[in-house]
Amino acid sequence: MESELKQLFDFQRFYNNDSLARMIAETESRYSKELNDEDLSFVSAAGEGFSGRHRKDGGQDDE
Repeated sequence: MESELKQLFDFQRFYNNDSLARMIAETESRYSKELNDEDLSFVSAAGEGFSGRHRKDGGQDDE
């Protein structure tokens, strides 16, 4: 079991991985800045922003 976990989480598989570096660069280019701690407080675990208003589908943003 331990060897399986080591293979799964082996850092060397990800370090200097060109494909992964391209995906990271593409993702970073989509956004102008990192979120600061204050901005992060408005993001839910699902990644939806919190505005304190009701959604159009009848749900609430904070649910």
